[in-house]
Amino acid sequence: MKDQRQEAGDSSNLYQGQSVEVHNHGPTIQEVRDIAKGVFYENYLVLSDRAMAEVRDRINEFTDLLLTKLFTSPPENVEEFDTPRMLAATYKAQKQYAESGDRELAEILADILVAMSGAESRSLEDIILNQAVEVAGKLTPNQINGVATIVSLLLIDLKEYPSTVTALFDFVDELVKPYYGHIPVKSAEYRYMSALGVISELPSPLDPFEMLTAHNPGLFVKGFTLDSLPAELKIYTMPPHDGGEYFEEHPDHPKFFRVKLPIVRLIRERQRANRLDSPPYTFLEQFVTRYALGSRQIRTLCHRHKPELATFLDTLANSRAVDFRPSSVGIAIGHAAMRRRLPSISLDDLLH
Repeated sequence: MKDQRQEAGDSSNLYQGQSVEVHNHGPTIQEVRDIAKGVFYENYLVLSDRAMAEVRDRINEFTDLLLTKLFTSPPENVEEFDTPRMLAATYKAQKQYAESGDRELAEILADILVAMSGAESRSLEDIILNQAVEVAGKLTPNQINGVATIVSLLLIDLKEYPSTVTALFDFVDELVKPYYGHIPVKSAEYRYMSALGVISELPSPLDPFEMLTAHNPGLFVKGFTLDSLPAELKIYTMPPHDGGEYFEEHPDHPKFFRVKLPIVRLIRERQRANRLDSPPYTFLEQFVTRYALGSRQIRTLCHRHKPELATFLDTLANSRAVDFRPSSVGIAIGHAAMRRRLPSISLDDLLH
């Protein structure tokens, strides 16, 4: 069954023409629509006729958007909507959009509400999402982009990251390109976000280019010849020119080698577990460190291949954005901001 009724005002064309699959049990779309609008109008201020006309248009828009997302989520989310915690959070979101008219904020708030409807009442996730609804409207669009950028660069951890430097630059460029020119450029804005509890200051010893190395170990390295290997590592190669179990040809430097990326990842895992105490891993770790590229070299490579990305990373460094870490609330807002572009990344994965 399809329900395509629209109640948007004459001046609104947002979200119209969308159809929503209605579940055969639980409240109907019209019932949820009436509940959502009722909770708003029974609690909102009485404004001038002109202002209220604009508010009505925006509430119609937000309600249609929320229902589109809610009725394509699991049925139990719909059944949970008519509860005190959900209606209180919905009113907060409605009020923010009614007063701002920021359509990107509407998308973020609607996504957070749908996620909240699927969370257990009084669970940590429920409390985090409720607070995210409260705080999102207190951030500028650029500040929300800043949070999404920090979440993207610090928390999205690929188990199988690209195998070449250029492929990694391409991936990161695609990940953060929507935020180019649209993030805070002053550290004062990040301090304001910190005061709201969205991020917290934690000075980093790494600049954004060094962070690429930290998150993608073994990738930003100079090549070496097998002849240059120390004796304790040369025994693991296969003559005459085979890297054996631990080495592979460097894709960016023909005729040179590097430590195989899965081996580097294994070394990092053993480091975290304090198990880097046996050869050849101790020797390999020293070798990876010895041949690692420095920040300036990585920056030069980035400017050569993706100049816009390099400029963006410079902006992050100059604004001290990398000295802040997202809180759980910041992660929830950042996830909602990038969810439509990266639907495969779950909030649970980022929180954990």
